[in-house]
Amino acid sequence: MATEITYRRASRLEVQALAGGPVDYPVHAFAAVEADEPLAYYGLAWRFGRCDLWLSVVDASGSKRCAIRVVREARRMLKVAMALGEARVFCIRDEYPNSRKLLGAVGFRYLGDVAVTMDDGSEAVKEEWVYG
Repeated sequence: MATEITYRRASRLEVQALAGGPVDYPVHAFAAVEADEPLAYYGLAWRFGRCDLWLSVVDASGSKRCAIRVVREARRMLKVAMALGEARVFCIRDEYPNSRKLLGAVGFRYLGDVAVTMDDGSEAVKEEWVYG
C-alpha cells in the first residue's frame, strides 16, 4: 500500500540543489513528498524578465497518483502569479508524454519551439507554452 503524498514549501537550498548551483532569482517553490522522500519540486520562478511555472520530477513512481494534484497545484500557482500582477506565465514542456495533456488541462496554450540552455550548459529545443 502506498503512503500518502504530502506537499510543503521547498527551501532555497533544495531549489539550488535541483538547479545545480546558485539560484539568484526569486522563486516560490514547493515539494511533493512521500515517506520523507521528495517526488517532485514545483513552483514559480522570475527570471529572464518573465514568470515561469516549473516542475522537476525526482521520482516518477508516484506520478500516476498525483496527476490530478499536479493540475490543482499548477492552477494554484497561476492564481499566485496573477495575484502578484503577472499577466502571463510561461512554461517549458518537459519530456514526459503526459505533460502536453496536463498543460492543456491547466489552461496553457502552445506557443512554439524555442532554444533553451539547460542547467548543464547544453542547448536543447523545447516546447514553450503560455497561460494568460
